[in-house]
Amino acid sequence: MLTQNESVRIFAKNMDELINCQYVLSPKKISNLLKDISVSKLFYELFDFCTSDFNYAQAKKKYFTTTTAYGKRFYLPPDSKTIIALGFSLLYSIDAKEEDFSALLNEYFYASNVNGAYKRFASEFLLPFKNQVIAVAVAMIKSKREEPVATVKSPLNKTLLSDKDISMIKDLLEQSKGVILQYKIEPELKSELITLYDGFLAALYDVDPQNIKVTYLGYKYGILFHKKHDSGLEKVEAILKRVGIL
Repeated sequence: MLTQNESVRIFAKNMDELINCQYVLSPKKISNLLKDISVSKLFYELFDFCTSDFNYAQAKKKYFTTTTAYGKRFYLPPDSKTIIALGFSLLYSIDAKEEDFSALLNEYFYASNVNGAYKRFASEFLLPFKNQVIAVAVAMIKSKREEPVATVKSPLNKTLLSDKDISMIKDLLEQSKGVILQYKIEPELKSELITLYDGFLAALYDVDPQNIKVTYLGYKYGILFHKKHDSGLEKVEAILKRVGIL
């Protein structure tokens, strides 16, 4: 199994080779890319999260579309999660021969020859896919460095929150983490939000109500600063108010 850093390095290398190759070599490059992804726990988790509940046919119809002014063209999705899910699903379909790659290039990335169309595809589709995957993967690696502290910490004294409350909050936080991963922000900022997330997660077992309160508020306002509504936070806050922490 590849280490996390090796996974990112190999993914970047495979993507660069795919982006810069000629059309005739692209099927082999796609197969190599997917093969290395399959042996990486990091990328398995990333793509599993992004493709969960993702409807490829629906997304393809939405972002590979026809306009009266320009004919058929590809529109880049507005959020990281959809870019990643659509990119992975399309490459997988091409590799499985479920997608007619040459027809797709001709219809949505038209140029005077197939290599010109492939060059457009690489620039408009593959490059954004590569950049978004690496940005999210790097943020995941940074967040996982703190996870053991948050997940294996055992309370020596009675906690303020019941086991049921903690379980409910952790489930809600897992949803919130998905919200963070969709932010279109710099990887460093995304990593800082994940750090706030981990800090609050670790504090759930604390016997000091002030520490739970401070870590929660830090996480809450970090999220609100980026103006991404997360209804899960309202439920977390309701639990904290019920037990007297807020």
